Amino acid sequence: MRKKASFSKIFVFFLFAIQSVFSQSVIISQYIETSSGTTPKGIEIFNISGADINFAVNNLDVYQGTNGAAIPPVPPGLPSPLVSITSGILPKDGVWVIGTTDLVAYVTTNAPGVSTTTFAFAFNGDDALQIRLGGVIQDTFGTPGTDPGASWTGGGVSTANSNIAVKDGICSGNVSGWTDPSIRFTKAGGGLIPATGFGVAPASCSVPTSATINVSSSSLTGFNYTEFSGPSAEQSFTVSGANLTDDITVAAPAAYEISTVSGSGFSSAVLLVPTSGSVAATTLYIRLKAGLAAGSYNQVLTAGSTGATTQNVNLSGTVTASTCTPAAIASTSPLSGPEGTVITITASSGNLTGATVTIGGVNATVLSSSATTLKAVVPAGAKSGAILIQDTQPCDVSAGIFTLLSSDKTNCDVVSSFSELFISEVTDATSGSLSYIEIANATSNTVDMSGYTVRFLNNGTLTTNIPLTGILAPGDSFTLATNTADANCPVTGGDGSLADQINVFSGVNDNDCISLLKGAVVIDVWGVCGANTNWVAGLGLGTKGYDFQRKSTATAPKLTFSVADWTIVDFNACNDNYVDIENYSPIVGLPVIIANPTPPIIPVCSIVPISFTVSANEGLSGGKALAYQWFFSAPGDTGWTALTNSAIFSGVSTNTLNISSIVGLNQYQFYCQVREDSQTCFRASVGVQLDFTTTESTWNGAWTNGIPSNSTLVAIDANFDTAVNGNIDACGLVVNPTYLLDIKAGNYVNIVNDLTVLAGADLQVQHEGSLVMVSDAGVVTVNGNLDVHKTTSPMIQYDYTYWSSPISNATVASSLSSFRPSYIFRFETSNFADLVAPFDGFDDDGNDWVLVSGSTLMAPGVGYIGMGSVPNATPQTHNAIFNGAVNNGVISVSLSLSANNADNLDDWNLIGNPYPSTIDAAAFYNDPNNTPLLGGSFYFWTHNTAISNLLNGPDKFNFTSNDYAIFTVGTGGVQADSGGTIPVGNIASGQAFFVEAIGAGSVQFKNSMRATTGNNQFFRANRSRIDLNLDSSSNELDRVWLNLTNEQGAFSQILIGYIEGATNNIDAKFDGLRLDGGNYVSFYSLTDDNTNLAIQGKSPLDEKDTVRLGFETRIDQVIPFQISIYKAEGKLAKYQVVLEDKFLNVFHDFADGDYFFNSDPGVYKDRFVLIISNKTNNDVEDKDELKDDDVGEKESRITVYSEDNQVTVKSSEDIIREVSFFDMTGRLIKKENDINKLKYKTALRAKSEIIIVKILLQNGERLTKKIKV
Repeated sequence: MRKKASFSKIFVFFLFAIQSVFSQSVIISQYIETSSGTTPKGIEIFNISGADINFAVNNLDVYQGTNGAAIPPVPPGLPSPLVSITSGILPKDGVWVIGTTDLVAYVTTNAPGVSTTTFAFAFNGDDALQIRLGGVIQDTFGTPGTDPGASWTGGGVSTANSNIAVKDGICSGNVSGWTDPSIRFTKAGGGLIPATGFGVAPASCSVPTSATINVSSSSLTGFNYTEFSGPSAEQSFTVSGANLTDDITVAAPAAYEISTVSGSGFSSAVLLVPTSGSVAATTLYIRLKAGLAAGSYNQVLTAGSTGATTQNVNLSGTVTASTCTPAAIASTSPLSGPEGTVITITASSGNLTGATVTIGGVNATVLSSSATTLKAVVPAGAKSGAILIQDTQPCDVSAGIFTLLSSDKTNCDVVSSFSELFISEVTDATSGSLSYIEIANATSNTVDMSGYTVRFLNNGTLTTNIPLTGILAPGDSFTLATNTADANCPVTGGDGSLADQINVFSGVNDNDCISLLKGAVVIDVWGVCGANTNWVAGLGLGTKGYDFQRKSTATAPKLTFSVADWTIVDFNACNDNYVDIENYSPIVGLPVIIANPTPPIIPVCSIVPISFTVSANEGLSGGKALAYQWFFSAPGDTGWTALTNSAIFSGVSTNTLNISSIVGLNQYQFYCQVREDSQTCFRASVGVQLDFTTTESTWNGAWTNGIPSNSTLVAIDANFDTAVNGNIDACGLVVNPTYLLDIKAGNYVNIVNDLTVLAGADLQVQHEGSLVMVSDAGVVTVNGNLDVHKTTSPMIQYDYTYWSSPISNATVASSLSSFRPSYIFRFETSNFADLVAPFDGFDDDGNDWVLVSGSTLMAPGVGYIGMGSVPNATPQTHNAIFNGAVNNGVISVSLSLSANNADNLDDWNLIGNPYPSTIDAAAFYNDPNNTPLLGGSFYFWTHNTAISNLLNGPDKFNFTSNDYAIFTVGTGGVQADSGGTIPVGNIASGQAFFVEAIGAGSVQFKNSMRATTGNNQFFRANRSRIDLNLDSSSNELDRVWLNLTNEQGAFSQILIGYIEGATNNIDAKFDGLRLDGGNYVSFYSLTDDNTNLAIQGKSPLDEKDTVRLGFETRIDQVIPFQISIYKAEGKLAKYQVVLEDKFLNVFHDFADGDYFFNSDPGVYKDRFVLIISNKTNNDVEDKDELKDDDVGEKESRITVYSEDNQVTVKSSEDIIREVSFFDMTGRLIKKENDINKLKYKTALRAKSEIIIVKILLQNGERLTKKIKV
């Protein structure tokens, strides 16, 4: 119930209340006791009811509690009374004397007409008495169940050996008793005999008198505790009132607190509401507050009411200085929140390790504790109140006052079809006497409950009436609780704490029923009223433990109980659930939350977007619509702030809160107000906290937590330039709104998991800058702007660049806007077929290159080519800008086979690097998924040779395949032009390349293939060669590069390597094919099956090896060529490398320089042999020793010499068949066939030059001689 008074909780305590017609109708007005004998002893009864009392209708019974014995409670179980008066009339304002013979004789003599009853009382000054009228307690003398010793004494008044009379103006009984007789009695004059005053009525109670307040004690002392261990033990006293026109306010002084219930419900004041102008003696409990500083606290409690003299009770207590030193609390946050809120408490001194926490008296769950920091969760069932900490000494200390945020019903919809209050819920605990009775106001009016009563009937017999108090607003409910003293179930509300009013009563059980009365009229009933009905057990609920909730469809209030009107829950074994107490939804449109948000599970280093969701139903179907508002509390905040939509937060006014990035939000807490379209009609969800262990560091112009590493979550909260501020390693990274992260050339940002670019943020990856992500499961979220820049080297007219998109949704038009839209293609492998002669490496029908439109999405991992928009031969660079979310994780690309099933070496596929960083070609090839599908060669287009109508091919103008730089994983790479770049296995971002498929399927790109360096080898390029980084277990590779060139710029390079793992056969990983297609010249090594290789890997060199070399030229004239060693490394840098020209029978040691020769157009596969010997430079083998021994012997039998322009060839044994003469360019000078002699002589027109003479003998042997003519 929402109270309108200024008190936090108001509890009115009635002990054994009776029917209103008999409420304190008679009191004990005089008492006499002698300790020197057995007489006189007796009491006087005074009629305060204002009407005559007929004892034949309502018997007057007297009970005695001897020597501290208790007097049994109301029926059943009450023994026979000590005295029972069953007849006679006690007049209004009259008295009736009951006592020993001498006392009765005195009254008969001195007060004729006063009724008497003779009874030989045997009570003493320490025996309590109690009178009941019609079975209802009227007044108690002394305190039953307590032995005061010889007597009760106070204020000069004693109950032993005394004649005492009630004070005038006391017109109500004290049903619970008292310990100080002076509160109600004063000494009567005249002593024991004569028994002065007996038979003489006190001042009339039927005549209005002034308002009076009585308190049972004028002073209470001994409220003591040791500092930090409070509160003190409670003490009790009673307050009663008569002739009242207003409530009694009992106010505790500043250091004290008061309650109507023992052990709970303490506040600064209580309000006692009179019935018919009277407040029966009500027991109150007072104690010294916890958390006070050491010192004395002597203060005054007041009990006052309009028109009455204020009564004071002097209180005295002491807080003794603690011998322990509590923690000094430095901060507590937050100081408000819903259930589930995590409260963080810090201390500047002391030790919080192992400390416990209570919030509003409810134990909280401690999440963690250390010497200086403690975290605790606000538990279910928590209440607003002090946050108290007890450390392990134990020392107590307050950490502030916590305000629970739960709900607000102020402006909720109300069902107005009801005209009266009704019982909405009844519970009975499975253990103990606790029962809740909820009264609902479903009317549209505010109701003053002072005219309402809850009546309990036990087994059909009236047990007690409990008047209700307070103001009940429309749509609100009021909860009454019975006895909490033996509450045994440790559940939320199991202690009666959910009640607005608590009355000590035995509660409800099997045969009971409850009525709600308005005035004296019953208006609603719960249960079957009658003796021995056993109706609860008949429902299968046993005799206790249940919850009855009135259905929204039931008629209420109702005088006839029907089980069908109630939803029934059976409680067992203390599984009592009081969640619906004070929340009777059918009468008020308070939303019903059916699913609370739950704390997210945040993986280490993750910054992926998360969301919180709350599910709710309308509190009143058809009422105000549901609305939502999410709140947050940042670490250190004492309160909560309403969220607004932003780059980070969205859905703040929906049932789902979306958080785009958690970086910088560690330990933030959130909850949702679920509203009925109003911020004053809401229910709060539980609180949830973002809690993750990953270290964070924010760039705000400097790093807030040191330079980050790959285990740090990073937030960019100021502009960041890698060229100025350095590279970034992070496990997750977010760029916040309005800020720029600029990754410059040669720099990198390396992220283990997730990347988020918030709305309004900007991330720029400049040309040759690298954005690397490590985990394939990493999530890229781009709500702001992200650009990847690529710049070509200078291009001339008709130049192409091979592209691959590093972003996921790039279109051709947006990314390649500076390229000619009608010359952007992709390669369709399945269309390629070179079946019709000439076999020139070109597709027969020219449909392998497919034009793509500007709207085409550039599929990740697929290669495209684009012609630059250069109008003339002036070189110009071109820029490509890829905008959007970068590709990340596993990218699968399908490989196809060509249309020529007979050729296994023409299945070319154009694929590309899908990432904004370098990938390692070796890692790509060696992936177990990729190796079975790939040849080991990568072909990078450089376009070093201008398009020409002189180049071989099907078109008027053709390109040359010699412009592909080639790389093999196992052996290395060869450049496409002299001075060009040798590929080293670093495939730059945006780079497309050809691979040869050896099977159809899908290759995969993975983050594990990415690198932070090497992003500067983007073909087409013209840079100095960088150090090689190949897939080899050895740091030293034995390799030699040979160049074939001429002065006109023709160029072709081959690579021969001797590498562990390679064989002398074709190895996909080590051997790279020499492409055929439009080449002016082509240089290659040859395998045993005459396969042309640009790169050949062989098994490690033993002593000597020979490699067949081939070349071809399409230059239509005889021109000089040059073969040179471009580079030798490893052992080959020291070994002897010799070129054998079989055509000229020349052995040329490259240690002597380059080899020069002339050639006609044609294909030459038998002319050159490369001979590599393990002779070092210090032990060079004679070139003649490279020849076979039998060759040397045969040459000694042939003599060639020149004389007078005559050349003579002479053989000592074998017939000469044919002789040919060549100059040093290889040009044939003269040839003579069919000689068939041992000697041949001929004239030559030559001028002092070297002539090559080739001799064919009759037996087929061939010899070559050089002479000078």
